[in-house]
Amino acid sequence: MIKIAISSDNHLDINSQDLDKVIQVQNDFFLEKQIDYYFFAGDLSNDFLKTLNFFEKMQSQTKTKVFFLAGNHDMGRSISYDELETDISPLYFHNKMIEIGNYQIFGNNGWYDYSFVLSDYSIEEIEQFKKALWFDRIIKQNGISDEQRLKRNAEQFQNSIISNADINKKKILITHFLPNSYQIKRFKEKKKWDLVNAFMGSNSLGDLAIANDFQFVFYGHMHINDSFTIQKTIFENISVGQKQELGNLDFLTSWKSKLKLIDIF
Repeated sequence: MIKIAISSDNHLDINSQDLDKVIQVQNDFFLEKQIDYYFFAGDLSNDFLKTLNFFEKMQSQTKTKVFFLAGNHDMGRSISYDELETDISPLYFHNKMIEIGNYQIFGNNGWYDYSFVLSDYSIEEIEQFKKALWFDRIIKQNGISDEQRLKRNAEQFQNSIISNADINKKKILITHFLPNSYQIKRFKEKKKWDLVNAFMGSNSLGDLAIANDFQFVFYGHMHINDSFTIQKTIFENISVGQKQELGNLDFLTSWKSKLKLIDIF
């Protein structure tokens, strides 16, 4: 039996965490629970280099195999869009697939295309809001539109499914952004709140997972934990969240309680 663990949205800088302590406690947990693989679905910090250094240090101190995606916060500094689309590190899991036991596990950062609200707002309104108020305005996108970026990610995922087709393997997708609109709540009477939905994700990756009989899709970005099934595919938001969202729990206790553990045979 192989044990894997999956987490997302740890936001260690916003949560004022000591990085060395977090690595020690998390690695001790992996050892205690005999975790073979740890997948992180994005948003560790507001700087890609800090995120990369964190996971490289973690990997150097554990036998657990570590992989991570970049969330929008990780993309904010020390990285460009073109660099994010390269194999920048063996630990970086975007646009990759690995086989573990009887599973194929696919990684894709994902993105958004405004489709969750586009019927009510113009692209100009959405882009103006993003440039003025949304964190992602600082991400270096090299002239590519959000719609084009999401389309590229969806094509990557589809091509990976096709090139790795194996009907005998169960399939898991790990991504950062919402893979469908199930968790979206509209606030049409509060335009600023409602416009945030434009940057939550898209149905594209989720629809592909459903169409190809994926067993699980794990994601984060919206810090609301939920689990639901569409047709035969189980979708699960495994975000930890920011300190004001942790309730009475300290960060590491919350991380352990929200960590997804799966046994693979």
